Amino acid sequence: MKRKVKMVIAAIACSVAAFFCCIGLTGCGATSASDRAFRIVTSWEKSGIRNHFYSGSAMGSLQYFMVEGLYRIVRSTGEIDCELAEGMPVHYEQDGNYYTNIKIKQNAKWQNGEDFLAEDVLAFYHINHTTATNYMLDIEEVDDHEVKITWNPQKLPVESVRNLLIAQDRQGTCKYSEFRQFVDLADRLVSSSPLNTNPDWFGAYNRASDPETLALLDANYRAYKDYNPAWFVATGPYTLKIQSPTQVQLVKNTYHWAADKLAFDTINAYSSNDVNQTYGLIANDKIDYMDGVIPYDSLRSILDSNGKLAHLKMYDPGAIGVLFNMKRGVWTDKTREAFQYIFDREEIKNAANPYALTSKYALLGMCETEARTYMSKEHFDALKQYEFDEQKASRLLREAGWTYKDKKWYFPSGQRASLTLGVDAGNVIHCAVAETVQAMLEVYGIEVVLKKSAQLAWFDAASAVGSEYDFSVHWTDLNPTSSFPSGSLEHFQNYMSYVCQLDRYPKTYEVIQLQNGLTLPITDLKTGKTFAYADKMNSFYSQSGEDLENIVSSYVTGISEANLGVQFFQNVTGSFINVSKVGGVPLEQYWSKNRDVTYLPEVGSDDYYAVAKTNLYFAGAWVFTSGTYTVR
Repeated sequence: MKRKVKMVIAAIACSVAAFFCCIGLTGCGATSASDRAFRIVTSWEKSGIRNHFYSGSAMGSLQYFMVEGLYRIVRSTGEIDCELAEGMPVHYEQDGNYYTNIKIKQNAKWQNGEDFLAEDVLAFYHINHTTATNYMLDIEEVDDHEVKITWNPQKLPVESVRNLLIAQDRQGTCKYSEFRQFVDLADRLVSSSPLNTNPDWFGAYNRASDPETLALLDANYRAYKDYNPAWFVATGPYTLKIQSPTQVQLVKNTYHWAADKLAFDTINAYSSNDVNQTYGLIANDKIDYMDGVIPYDSLRSILDSNGKLAHLKMYDPGAIGVLFNMKRGVWTDKTREAFQYIFDREEIKNAANPYALTSKYALLGMCETEARTYMSKEHFDALKQYEFDEQKASRLLREAGWTYKDKKWYFPSGQRASLTLGVDAGNVIHCAVAETVQAMLEVYGIEVVLKKSAQLAWFDAASAVGSEYDFSVHWTDLNPTSSFPSGSLEHFQNYMSYVCQLDRYPKTYEVIQLQNGLTLPITDLKTGKTFAYADKMNSFYSQSGEDLENIVSSYVTGISEANLGVQFFQNVTGSFINVSKVGGVPLEQYWSKNRDVTYLPEVGSDDYYAVAKTNLYFAGAWVFTSGTYTVR
């Protein structure tokens, strides 16, 4: 059986690589890139990007060059670097109150040349009401280049989380003089609301706005989003010059605080209609950078076609596997347990991403390295592991009432076992996993109908009431925000749990903060008390030490024991970089010998931090503004 599966997997790998025989480059324009132009491929609003970040316009990777905050947090490592801020936040306690002061660079400017000031930081928070404002009592100007935050002592985040909350915001997007009408109205509405006395309520500046005020705030925010200034309001190192449906050009912002460190004069962005075209662009030396890891044969074909490229690898805080649709009657406890043993996870990993880390776990709510970091060792070691064992899987299926004859499995009803599997057609790694899952199950005797659709269409179908999907291949565990564990667990509640079709609080639940929240039961491993998943999600930021270990251990253990899906592997991602053109690329001692760099830096090492910063999705434009990247 294993030999047959390997033959199918080989066929999948060959088909993925076959696109190199039929590449057609269209819609890329005829621009010839100069040595000082950095070329990328991304997506953006084809009808035109509206002139501010919170307008809702799609910007793709362009945002990393155009938009800044006071700080930049590297998503995969948690490292924080200064952007518009002069130094790290200064936290202190005085008379029982907790404050944070932040100084702004004296040479921080908007892209129109005007100074970026403390009033602009206040404007950002008064209109946008990010997560940070849920923990603030106030934010005020000390002077033109310093702000002071007063934190709510009843909901005080630990110091490291205060840094994180500030660092994840893009404060350099709301110039007060440009958005004054919206900012002032939002400030008046919130300030006129009474102080909140409910410890379970989280609202901006600890104010409890009534429904009428909330409706006015919502209308004001929509007007703010719809407003289209005459220029793109931002502070980033590159400014928008040319945009069309197929090409965007950004030019160096000469007012930028790091303008003298920007080695590249322009960022040229090209559009792509599909994955094959994107691969063609990088294989044929049309772009200088692309993030991600792709199936092995495709990666090797690209490197063979373009001798200027190197590919670096790095940990990705996400795992890929299958999510069970728990509303489908097929997924009894025994059946779900059987499916933990059916799959040869090593084979699946090798077919999709041989650089990744094979998992032995059920869906955990976070990837293995993050769970290992934040759980207590005792509870991490106690998580149940699963090995590939077809005999055990078969025994469990029979215990669940399934029958097997003529090399085919049948449901307890006597019907031929057939499952519908959904997947995002735009993600080549996910598709490779889904095709391998289909091949393995069909060799095992279970028919699989594989349905591919674009990401939004897939999610809409997977999360719909009465979804036809029995299960889906996707991220089972992912931290899209930072390295703090609540990012993964919030993402599971707000995204993956919909695919699993899990029960939730009513949308009209009396506690507003819990409306539509997940009700999956979680047991506190220290007290033995059980609570609903959503009940304690707002408590993470105030936890540290053993308390943080316990709450993370409790959530991950509870999710694991619920057996909601199968983790196949923790993803390893990467960066394709034109090392013939770009100087300062780390790990030269490796890529100068083998451009497919398989070295995966140890967590916490200097190389670990350096490689992560080459990935735009993780670190934004840090390698440009720090002067790390040069032109060879």
